[in-house]
Amino acid sequence: MSLGRVIPILECAYCLACARWAWKRCLYTIGHESENWHLASAEEFQPVPRLCRCILAIYEDDLRNPIWAPPGGYHLNPDWVILHKDYKETHGQSTPYMIYLDHENADIMLGIRGLHLGNQSDHAILFDHKLGQTMFDGGYVHNGLLNAARWVFDVQHENQDLLGNVERKRIRCYALASARCTSLNLAIRYADVINSIVLQVATQAFL
Repeated sequence: MSLGRVIPILECAYCLACARWAWKRCLYTIGHESENWHLASAEEFQPVPRLCRCILAIYEDDLRNPIWAPPGGYHLNPDWVILHKDYKETHGQSTPYMIYLDHENADIMLGIRGLHLGNQSDHAILFDHKLGQTMFDGGYVHNGLLNAARWVFDVQHENQDLLGNVERKRIRCYALASARCTSLNLAIRYADVINSIVLQVATQAFL
């Protein structure tokens, strides 16, 4: 068999292998990897809609005159927004973020937007990583996301000084539709602090 005939066959086999991987990743794995997880209780899920509204509010330039408000509004008091930094103020080191004093629920909320891959700096953060590149507390983390988190911490560390030594049990992190960015041992170690929110959808229903 000539080389000219072999190459198209190899290309076809390669395409089939890629298609199989995509099917398992997007249709099979996404529906089965969390099938043994426990459903959240009503009490555990209670803060999630409020936090989602806070994250969505970061997209607004002016909370007093919102453009993208969901039905019912954001349920946020603009006077309680302590800080709201956009892309110009983060200088590409982090996505936009907001600090909000939620007096009604006795919470201090630091909301950080997710990555917008149409933005060059966010794209750089996502791809600033190599497997096994960065260690943190005995495990591995995504290098670009860790650097972004460190930048926000360094910029806002004076707020921590005002709060003093906050007990671990009073800290909660909610990652909405989060990417896999830590090794399993860290995910287990910080399970009492970090809550990953995954709203499961049957992808096959849309095909």
